Amino acid sequence: MKNICMVAGAFIEYQILKSLMKEIQKDQSTYLTVISTGKHQTPQMDITYRRIEEEGFVTDEKTNIVFNDQIIFQKNRPVNFEQLEYDKIFKQLKPDIIILFGNRYDTLSAAIAASLNDIPIAHIQGGESDFGPWDDSYGYGITKLSHLHFTSAEKYHQQVIRFGEHSERVFNVGSLLIEKIKSHPFREKRCFYNDMGLKKTDQFLFISYHPDASIGSKNRQIFQELLESLNDDRLKNFKLIFNKPEPDGLGKMIVQMIDAFADDHPNRTVSFPFMNLNDFSCALKYCSALVGNSSEGMIISPSFKTPVINIGNVQKDRIRSKNMIDCHSQKQEIIHAIQNGLSADFRYLIKDMPSPFEKPSTAKKIKDTIKAFNHSDMCRKEFFLNIV
Repeated sequence: MKNICMVAGAFIEYQILKSLMKEIQKDQSTYLTVISTGKHQTPQMDITYRRIEEEGFVTDEKTNIVFNDQIIFQKNRPVNFEQLEYDKIFKQLKPDIIILFGNRYDTLSAAIAASLNDIPIAHIQGGESDFGPWDDSYGYGITKLSHLHFTSAEKYHQQVIRFGEHSERVFNVGSLLIEKIKSHPFREKRCFYNDMGLKKTDQFLFISYHPDASIGSKNRQIFQELLESLNDDRLKNFKLIFNKPEPDGLGKMIVQMIDAFADDHPNRTVSFPFMNLNDFSCALKYCSALVGNSSEGMIISPSFKTPVINIGNVQKDRIRSKNMIDCHSQKQEIIHAIQNGLSADFRYLIKDMPSPFEKPSTAKKIKDTIKAFNHSDMCRKEFFLNIV
C-alpha cells in the first residue's frame, strides 16, 4: 500500500486539496497521511487540522511552528526550524511520496526536508508567477526539487518545462480549485444576500486585495486610491463586500483601512475576515465585478463570466483571461476600469468565454499518476532543454 503524504498549509489550500484527499482515501491501494502545519493551530488563524478531522480525515502529525510575516529576516529562524521538524516527521511516517501545493516559503521548507530524505515530491499548481513577491522564487525552488508536476493551465505547463523539467513528468490537469467549485452546490442568491445583509435589488462590488510584499508601505497609498475610487459618486449605487487579507504584516495595515472605511460607510459596506472558499465563490458568482488582485479570483472568475478589475503588478505574469481588465493604482484609472467592466458591451464580450483552468477529473488524474509513480522512477536532476 502506497503511503501518500499531504502537507496542509493555509486553510483555503486544504479546501482546494480536499477532493484529491478523498480520491486517495477511497483508493484501497493507497494510504493518506496528513501533516498540518502549526501556523493553523494558532488562535489568530483558522484551525485547519480541526476542520480536517471533522470532515473525516486524520492528521497524523501536527507541527508546532508559528510564522511571523512582518519582517523578511524573521523568516530565517522558523524556516530552519521547520526543516528540522519536517525531517523528524518524515523519518517517523516514512511516506512514499509527498504532495505539496503552491509556492509559499513554508512549503519550500517541506520540499527541502523531503529532498534530503530522498522522498519524491508531487507539486500541484507550479509554474504560476506572482510578479515581485518572494513567493515566485520559492515556487521555482519547489519546482526544481519536485519529480511530478501538476499544473492548472497550459501556460503554466509550458512554464514548468521552461524551468528545465522533463516534459513527460509535467501534466496539465486543470485546477483543483475549479473542480471543487464546479462540484459544490452553491447557495441560492437569495440566501447569500440574506447572509450578507443585502436587499434582493442590491448590486455589489467584491473587493479582494492582498498586499504586494515587494513594495512594502506603498500598499497603503495603492489601497487608499482604491477606497477613494469606491467612494466616488459614479459608484455610489453599489454595495461593497470586502474579503480581508490575513491580519499580519502588511495585511494588518489593509485590514485596519477596511475597518475604518466600513465605520465611515456602515450602510454600504460588508467585510469578512478569512472568507472561506464557499462564501468567496458565492460572492464572486453574484457580484457585478471583482476588484483587487486575488489569484483565486482570477482562476474562478472565468467560469462565472465575472468581470475582474486587476490592480497593480502582482498578477502580471498570470494568464490573462478575456474577463480581466488591468489598471494602474490611480483613482481615475480604477474608476474607468470598473465602469468598463460593468458595461453591457464588456459583458457581451465575455459571455461565451471558456475557462483555461477547467479540465475533467482533475483529482483522479493526479491520484492515478502519483499512484503509478515508484521510487525507482526517480531520475537524476539534470538540465532538460525544451524549446517551446
